[in-house]
Amino acid sequence: MNDQPPRVSRDERMPVGVLLAARAPRTAWGEEQWMPHDIVAGTTGLAPWTKVRTEGDATIWYAGQFELALFVAETVMYRMNLAEPVPSVYVVLRRDPALPAPGIVVRHVTASPGEAEAFTVDGVHSVEKVPMPAALVQWLSDYVAAFHVEETFKKRKRTRIDPRKGFGKGAEGNDYRASFAQKENDDG
Repeated sequence: MNDQPPRVSRDERMPVGVLLAARAPRTAWGEEQWMPHDIVAGTTGLAPWTKVRTEGDATIWYAGQFELALFVAETVMYRMNLAEPVPSVYVVLRRDPALPAPGIVVRHVTASPGEAEAFTVDGVHSVEKVPMPAALVQWLSDYVAAFHVEETFKKRKRTRIDPRKGFGKGAEGNDYRASFAQKENDDG
């Protein structure tokens, strides 16, 4: 019986194919809606932006092949993802009207919820998750088993504050208004 973790490198990368679903606009003034539909582990023989099939009101397109990279610093996030009822791959999309139709760009693919969240702050990117294929779940689990190190919590020792000396280095007292007024007088 072999109890050693699987042999994986610190720099793990896997090609994945991204399938997007395009739906007609709901109103005459709306735009076509694009959402991630599925992830395919490994390579496919399809060219980017190949129409795959139609499902109800959605047309499924193969957007292309992308690289899913794993990083040791993200193992905590990967564990959070794997602990979900359905582990996911996060697909980051961006609409770019300067591009030819369909004007959609897949900017990034990740297994880290934290990394995916970082793309949401600019308001330009759309981040959606799709269920992770079983092969990717196993690959990610092996990576976490090999490289995750549980960090122990270390409580910081508090320093005592003498209210007569103030709260900061060189502080002249607790009255912030007085120190602000003094600063204005020094500047003027």
